[in-house]
Amino acid sequence: MKLPVFNPPIFREIQGDLNSRVKQFSQFESSYRQYLFNYMNKLKTSLQTGMTGDTPFQSIVAATSITPLQQIQPVTGGTTVATINAPADINFVVLLAVDGFSTNLLGNIALAVTLAAGEGRPFYLNFITSKWYPA
Repeated sequence: MKLPVFNPPIFREIQGDLNSRVKQFSQFESSYRQYLFNYMNKLKTSLQTGMTGDTPFQSIVAATSITPLQQIQPVTGGTTVATINAPADINFVVLLAVDGFSTNLLGNIALAVTLAAGEGRPFYLNFITSKWYPA
């Protein structure tokens, strides 16, 4: 899920007499308030459309090989995971067990662990060994 970019109006130095400075500041404050209102609506829509079930991120199903979609990744199902195939820009991932699952040493995971339902565990990629290490 990609969040909307936050790029509010920039406050510039105000010139002129007191009345014109108050008027310019009031206009800035009004435009900033409107920007925040619109941004929060976009954020709300983003979060609502990205939600699946009780988790605010798209879940993946536990399998022998999984591919995380984001750095905080809910995982459903109880199949044992042996391999994590993360995109190149992800070298750290938190796997959240929705139903509970375990890992083994048959793939690129360095340590076998069991995660109970509702438990989260960070995994770090070691670039030298190309293995994922649970914290």
